Amino acid sequence: MSKFLFTSDLHFYHRKIVEYTNRSVATTQEDHDEWLIDLWNSQVNPADIVYQLGDFCFNKRKAEDIQRITSRLNGRIISILGNHCRREAMEAAGMECYEQKLKSFRIGERKQQIMFNHFAMEIWENKQHGAWHLFGHSHGSFQPAEGKRIDVGLDNAYKILGEHKFFTLDDLELYMEHRPLIHLDHHNERTNP
Repeated sequence: MSKFLFTSDLHFYHRKIVEYTNRSVATTQEDHDEWLIDLWNSQVNPADIVYQLGDFCFNKRKAEDIQRITSRLNGRIISILGNHCRREAMEAAGMECYEQKLKSFRIGERKQQIMFNHFAMEIWENKQHGAWHLFGHSHGSFQPAEGKRIDVGLDNAYKILGEHKFFTLDDLELYMEHRPLIHLDHHNERTNP
């Protein structure tokens, strides 16, 4: 049975990412890309679906560079475009790409809507009805104080979960369980039942 996993800001081909993040506890800069591939394949089975929320590679790489990595990764990749992404190159490498995406998932007996974007948002579709917002970009430096949203980037996983890993639906459900539903605009239970 396939599962869903969520991550962001892997930064393949970034020559200084280990220096700028907490990844130095697990790898060296020289081994970074191979470490990422091993990490990916240790968590992702061939039938799984990975939502990758931007900056898969660093510095707008060419399709052949991206393909060199994706050909070695398990699972199907659905990618949200980040500021270091080139849609044409990613699609040419076989990746399914979106600017943002709203998707429903089954978690046990209930349906959960999730809005994906590379950047954190204050307001997103169906927020007032409990839709979650997953984002990346901030490498764990932005921790929203309120609302049902989270940076699913690899560096924030280390900060929140204590290890470099991809988030699962179970991880997200546990995180969101006690986060309040916040209304920042006129869409609330009274105006938009």
